[in-house]
Amino acid sequence: NPAADGKPVTCSHCGARFAIEHLDYDCKLDKLSPEIASKFKKLTCDEESMQFLRRCITRTGPYRFIISFLARVLRAFMSRTSANGLLGRGKMFVMSKDHGRILVEGSRGANAQNEVKGVLLDIGAGDGNVTERLRPYFKDAVVTEVSAPMIQALKRSGNY
Repeated sequence: NPAADGKPVTCSHCGARFAIEHLDYDCKLDKLSPEIASKFKKLTCDEESMQFLRRCITRTGPYRFIISFLARVLRAFMSRTSANGLLGRGKMFVMSKDHGRILVEGSRGANAQNEVKGVLLDIGAGDGNVTERLRPYFKDAVVTEVSAPMIQALKRSGNY
């Protein structure tokens, strides 16, 4: 298992090479305006994030090879997003549910814990995976998506 021994792994979605234990959740605050830097929330690679990363790198064998081959063929005729939508792969994982809670509560102030208000707008929602993580903190959600296969995935999820 590459994740256990610290060897670099390759992301099957974008081709980036990294070692899981070297993921950096930091920011060069001096490159940001003081107003933006003051809003920065340092996150850590929590258990939900680690589970996602482990799932990404442990898929091997003929199934992964066939799906990767099909994705390459389909990308000659459609976008990467549409190809991934047809093949049921390429789920976006931007943040864990805990990360979402920390960011939303942080933007609403110290007295806003567990407050549900406003509308979440997800432009380019894909299959809705990211929206689903943030949805509990908003009264309503509006999603947009142009990829027909991803629109079908959104509809199948029953959440949108």
